[in-house]
Amino acid sequence: MRKRASSEEFTGTADLGLGSRNEISATLDLASGLNETGSVRGRAVIHREQQDSFRDVGDSTQNIIYATTEADLSDETQLTLGGSIQENINNGATWGGIPAWYDDGTRTSFSRSKTTSADWAYWNTTHKNVFAEIKHSLNEKWDLNARYNYGTSDGESRLLYVFGNPNRATGDGITAYSGGNFGTESNYNMLDLFASGSYEMFGRDQEVSIGVSRSERHFTAYSAFATSVAPIGDFNEWDGTGYPEHIWGERFLYEEQTDTQTALYASTRINWTEQFSTIIGGRLTDLEIDRKAAAYNDAQVIEHNGIFTPYLGVLYAFNDTYTAYASYTEIFSPQNERSQSGEVLNPISGNSYEIGLKAGFAEDQLLATVAVFKTLQDDLAAVDGTNTVSGSVDQAYKEAEGATSKGYEIELVGALTETWEVQLGWTKYQVEDAQGEKINTEQPRSIFKSYTRYQLPGALNKITVGGGINWESESYSTATNPISGTPEKVQQEAFALVSLMAKYQITPEFSTQLNVDNLTDETYYTNIGTFGQIAYGSPRTLSLSAKYNF
Repeated sequence: MRKRASSEEFTGTADLGLGSRNEISATLDLASGLNETGSVRGRAVIHREQQDSFRDVGDSTQNIIYATTEADLSDETQLTLGGSIQENINNGATWGGIPAWYDDGTRTSFSRSKTTSADWAYWNTTHKNVFAEIKHSLNEKWDLNARYNYGTSDGESRLLYVFGNPNRATGDGITAYSGGNFGTESNYNMLDLFASGSYEMFGRDQEVSIGVSRSERHFTAYSAFATSVAPIGDFNEWDGTGYPEHIWGERFLYEEQTDTQTALYASTRINWTEQFSTIIGGRLTDLEIDRKAAAYNDAQVIEHNGIFTPYLGVLYAFNDTYTAYASYTEIFSPQNERSQSGEVLNPISGNSYEIGLKAGFAEDQLLATVAVFKTLQDDLAAVDGTNTVSGSVDQAYKEAEGATSKGYEIELVGALTETWEVQLGWTKYQVEDAQGEKINTEQPRSIFKSYTRYQLPGALNKITVGGGINWESESYSTATNPISGTPEKVQQEAFALVSLMAKYQITPEFSTQLNVDNLTDETYYTNIGTFGQIAYGSPRTLSLSAKYNF
């Protein structure tokens, strides 16, 4: 969702933030009419943010410039133009994780600040995007829309990847991988043309939309191996400093691929009665993946033509508050994961069912949903143990046949009162393949998310307090103990991340806010067992911001 140039008057917001780990952020967001009548409007956003890593070495910086304009060419036609540049600078970027086992087969217990990176390592990217949209109203019932996007993304990285199992006493046993020099280039074009409107049937207005879209993405990656790699030494004392950068050899073509997708889609909502309506839609897709011959793969062209994915929804409104619904859709979803041999996995195919009840209270200021779902998928990417893509250290995946996901969701979002907002969500599901084996177990099966904001009453009404809890059930992966050779669970126990905030509205224009994330300083994993390694999540962080509206 892009920020739009909708204001005819000069307005803006300035934000300044400070936080733990030397965090500093600043945002300036300005909007205004660009002519006397306000028929041409503009908006510009500048953002900069930087922060140290919680690991021994590393820091990140993000710079964003965004600009857009809207012009009312007539009462019926509006033109939108814009573009953005985003630069991400990551020093000391990690590649891989901390060894999960010592060389005696027992589990490691390193600090969260432990890094496997070096102070010379980096991973920098630059994303550029330009877009154009035009909307034309044919009459009170029909609109025509055209949207175009063009973007590029370039990356440069020098990374350190280490593997092995250290000795508990001496720290010996860790080796540096000779790869890690990468350059990537990609560009994409996306065009979407669609019409939306209504027609009369059964004495009621019926909604319809129809469109065609085409996208093309070209991706190229280059790599180089080191001709000289220094020994790691005592990993127990490793802090990422003082280790010399690899001496790199010549670059070669690592990967080159062009993805082209063309689709025709249409949908209509038919209101049969005041209470009962159906939504019928479909998408016809042609997909081509053209992989050029590169270092680890032969040339390959994959085509999927005339793939039709229908959608059907049924809604019944019992009254102004409660609406029951049911839906069915087929699935066709391309994926980029690769098998151990380097082949791109087939697109996911299957179907999905959902039935639920929605309720809107206090003129829909508070919305509640209860839903039960079941999804059947073939060729779903599942982690292929500790196997890597041939010739690389990329995680290999396998296609899971007959993957069945089923469960339920409960959600409550909105305002209980004018001063009290809530957001509650509970999801529980399970995923098994056709043989009844659990798959993708590194994802939690139960998730609870909550957040609330409350503006204090009376003389304290300038103060707003809030907080949230994100809880996840246990998750695990099965990895091979490198010493015993037997499979073991690398498990993340159930955990909760608690956040708090407090806001003080000093004047109608000026406010300050304090945020605390991971209040209890919970220790948890973001990677469990991939390649026999683990990675920790972020510890407690604090940030203080000031915001001025003008």
